[in-house]
Amino acid sequence: MVHGRIAFIYSSLIKKRSRRWNPGHWVRRKRQPPDPMKPTRIATSCATCYTTAGSPLDGLRPSCRIPVYQSLCLKHLAMMHIHHSNRTEVLLERFVAMMRQPLADPMSSETVVVQNPGMARWLAQQMALETGIAANLDFPLPATFAWRIYRAWLPQMPEETRYDREALHWRILALLPAFLSQPAFAELDRYLQNDADGLKAYQLAGRIADVFDQYLVYRPDLVLDWEAGRENHWQAILWRAVVESAGGMHRAGIFDAFRQATDQGAPPTGPLPERVSLFGLTALAPVHLHAFDILSRHRPVHLFLLNPSAEYWADIVDDRGQARRRALWRGSGREDLSGLLDVGNPLLAAFGHTGQGFLDQLLETGAQDHDAFADPGEACLLACLQHDLLHLKDRRGGSPPAPLAPDDISVQIHACHTPMREVQVLHDRLLALFETLPNLHPRQIVVMAPDIDIYAPHVEAVFDAAPEARFIPWSMADRRLTAQEPVVETFLSLLSLPEMRLSASEVLGLLEVPAVSRRFALDAEGLARIRTWVEESGIRWGLDGAMRAALGLPADPANTWQAGLARLFLGYAMPPEEVFYGDTLSYPDVEGSEARDLGVLQTLVDRLAHWRAVLETPASAAAWLRRINDLIDDFLAPDPDEAESLQALRRTVDRLGQACGEAGLEACLEARVIRAHLEARLATAGGARRFLLGGVTFCNMVPMRAIPFRVVCLLGLNDTDFPRRQQPPGFDLIARHPRPGDRSRRLDDRYLFLETLLSARDVFYISYLGNDVRDNSPREPSVVVSELVGYVDRSWRLPGGERPSTRLVRRHPLQPFSPRLFDGRHPDLFSYDARWCRREPERLPPGPRPFAAHPLPVPADRQPVVDIRDLARFFSHPACWFLQQRLGLQLLADQGPPPDEEPFDIAGLERYGARDTLVAEMLAGRRIEDVGRKLRARGQLPHGAPGEAAWGEVLEGMDLVVQRVQDAVRRPVEPLELDLVVDDVVLRGWLSGLTESGRVAFRPAALKARDRLQLWIHHLALCAATAGARPATSLHVAADRILRLAPVAAPLEILQDLLALWREGQSAPLPFFPDTSHAYAEAWARSGNPDKALAACRRTWRDDYNARGDAFDPAVQLAWRGQDPLQERFQQTALRVFEPLSVAAEEEPLT
Repeated sequence: MVHGRIAFIYSSLIKKRSRRWNPGHWVRRKRQPPDPMKPTRIATSCATCYTTAGSPLDGLRPSCRIPVYQSLCLKHLAMMHIHHSNRTEVLLERFVAMMRQPLADPMSSETVVVQNPGMARWLAQQMALETGIAANLDFPLPATFAWRIYRAWLPQMPEETRYDREALHWRILALLPAFLSQPAFAELDRYLQNDADGLKAYQLAGRIADVFDQYLVYRPDLVLDWEAGRENHWQAILWRAVVESAGGMHRAGIFDAFRQATDQGAPPTGPLPERVSLFGLTALAPVHLHAFDILSRHRPVHLFLLNPSAEYWADIVDDRGQARRRALWRGSGREDLSGLLDVGNPLLAAFGHTGQGFLDQLLETGAQDHDAFADPGEACLLACLQHDLLHLKDRRGGSPPAPLAPDDISVQIHACHTPMREVQVLHDRLLALFETLPNLHPRQIVVMAPDIDIYAPHVEAVFDAAPEARFIPWSMADRRLTAQEPVVETFLSLLSLPEMRLSASEVLGLLEVPAVSRRFALDAEGLARIRTWVEESGIRWGLDGAMRAALGLPADPANTWQAGLARLFLGYAMPPEEVFYGDTLSYPDVEGSEARDLGVLQTLVDRLAHWRAVLETPASAAAWLRRINDLIDDFLAPDPDEAESLQALRRTVDRLGQACGEAGLEACLEARVIRAHLEARLATAGGARRFLLGGVTFCNMVPMRAIPFRVVCLLGLNDTDFPRRQQPPGFDLIARHPRPGDRSRRLDDRYLFLETLLSARDVFYISYLGNDVRDNSPREPSVVVSELVGYVDRSWRLPGGERPSTRLVRRHPLQPFSPRLFDGRHPDLFSYDARWCRREPERLPPGPRPFAAHPLPVPADRQPVVDIRDLARFFSHPACWFLQQRLGLQLLADQGPPPDEEPFDIAGLERYGARDTLVAEMLAGRRIEDVGRKLRARGQLPHGAPGEAAWGEVLEGMDLVVQRVQDAVRRPVEPLELDLVVDDVVLRGWLSGLTESGRVAFRPAALKARDRLQLWIHHLALCAATAGARPATSLHVAADRILRLAPVAAPLEILQDLLALWREGQSAPLPFFPDTSHAYAEAWARSGNPDKALAACRRTWRDDYNARGDAFDPAVQLAWRGQDPLQERFQQTALRVFEPLSVAAEEEPLT
């Protein structure tokens, strides 16, 4: 124990003597014996370099001095050079300086190993800016280039491995069933019970393939032991079967052969690049780092490493880690050595675990280090944080704490309620930064998120909707192909045809996809026509009765595509009226010119039926390749942009077929398995195609893409979303027995946050969901944000002694129109969007601006002609009349998706429609049974017993309505033509429904105010036209009562008053609402008190509980926007209309 403590203290003191990065100082580290063929330092120029054949420096030429490094020949010196800097742009300068020394072969490409395409794009752009050209650059990924290194020593290696993840996946799926009966596989066998479609087996094989793929890189010794037969659990057995099936060399075996060859001093026999650079890598698998280390003995290898600190920090331990070790030592009875542990900078200790492991790995290589650190200074909070990281400085506990300027905007944290509000706030803050930061350009801003697909629709809605004065150019990278291209998502939905009900909304939604409508040559007008046909012909779901029977339902074809299309084609062939042909009722509204659209619909349904049957049948991978190509050709006609996405889909399918063939998978695969595979593969196929296009760049938070930007913004740093959690399967031996160098998604994300902090130059912006959208309760940010805020709070103070977090964290209101954004009382809250400012009480009048603030000029017609039906429609809905007839506005109803469910009951408008049909048919002399048959053929009645019950509800009381109407119209007379001059208006039209005793109207529903108005206006016209020459009594039969109107003595005077109101309604909305106005008139008649009458009618005007009433009518809301129509004029108008009517009216219950 004493010796161990002395050794620990000694090594710690040695390291603390000088924290500058110099591997020679750290005597505690295990070092390899010096290699006589590998020089560590050369103090002279290349003119004196070795030129002996076969030496590591074979072929060097003189005069290769580089000004930056006078003592080293970076072009030809064969060793590993690590360039450390806390600034990526400084690393870029060193990289460009090295690149200015040309390669010996001008046709050779410059090899630069990067972790992702985004870094490659940035490097190429910066090279072009610095040197004027960026050409002949090769940007391989680390694993790809490591394979090239292996092949240089092992020429017998294949160009591609048979053990990549996809090949392993299909090979394991092919092999697994043969082993499930063995005892070692009992757990897997239990899991795969009830796996009829093979999806669980596919998913399990994928998880096993993921784990085996990691073993090959991070546990090569483990799989080699398995191959040697040292273990017999199910993973070892399965791996040996995989190796026996695949044959050839896998990565673990290749690495072992490579290690043996290099240990024996074998020279490379294959081609190697003259110079290799690694840029922006902050982690490498140990086997890959070993390959680069071996390569550095033969070629110069330059690693440009973003290093947060100029000090040695690989052994610092954060407070939490120290506490864990302290508890462990004390719990085991060992001496507590936690006092010897160093925190250094708490942020670096908390976030830098991944970087610490990589520095340890690099230390073992004995590479030559070149420091190029740049002190960011302490001008602002962001610079101070980066300064503390650089110098391992801990400001906590300073007495007094450092002062922080209240107007410091370099670090911003914004708490919002929803992702949409996050993007809205971001847009406003960026506009503010353009005003604040000099010469800031959109290309100097990056916005990242853990999952950018969550924010993509909100970014498009906010940034694209901004007017030109506030428009910020932007582009978005890293989106999943399935989220970015609707045509790909449409194709994947087609693969789900066997699981679809083929509902009306599903099929019509398919036709709305542009690629599908192009394939069937369907225009927007044709699509609208088909939608109407589908809704009115009663189509709900299912191909036919047989499909429903296959689902265990009655084989009734009603409301299926078969029944609906039969109605449509019969309507095309028959006269334009409803006619039965057998049990099929024709749909009357299909004209001859619309036959092509009907053919399109039939073709689509036929193809869906065909492919549903095809996709229900399992097939081999090769057959699926043909099927998918045919499926694409049958349904999709992509435009040039979509064609590229579909080509990526076809390539994925080709790889699927190739991998299954190489794996020897002969089993037939279900459609669900194929869809799951394509979804998984296409989810990662978005790439960085739109990365760094000149505007604000939106992208995912990707490790090892620490590109410097003046403004770095992070969205979605929520407690549950970042660091991202990746739960390994229970059988993952890497997670069960971790080793140094293993990757952890959680630790990688923490280091990624540190990289983004280092990449910001002017502003580091963080946003998260800080309040619950339902109850406004606070929510915690990501733990990395909390740790950052905690460090700032313990290190700085605002004037007055406040903690910086009180200003650092800004909590935004839920809505963008909140007065807090515009009242000027909250300097930290603001908005540039004037559209939301209209509700600000201090700047604009309260409430929205009135729609019709001033009357329109009266039409100039000297003697206008008014049709009696138009006058009745005007009083039925004056607001709608004003909008449509005077302003030409058509308020389209909110057209939701077509109904997908067949009727299970009949109520509301459906019941009224059925009763209206019933009464009309019975009055025409048709039998009740025939009417019921017609309603069933239309699809208006439920199936089976519920349909019989619903039919009984429709019939209830209708026989009495029909009887009363028939009694009233026993002696009908011809319609009467109107041509009345009322004041200066000509009233024309036809009066129908006349009998010898007057006029009869009916409606099989409860008596409404509109029924009274319709009957009253036609009654006045009848009285004025006949002038007492014939009986003028009007009758309206409703479902609950009968309304009679007696002859009126002075009908022209009343008509004159109604036409005066009609004139008023031509210049401004008339404050008349049939139901509300009738309720007011009735209440006034009972009480004679205007206030009581107004209070009574307001319940009719607006029923908030049931969301009904005239106040909820869209036309009323628009025409009376910003006004309260229930004022004195409303009261006067209601009495002018309904008082004369009440005098002539007599009501009685329908009995």
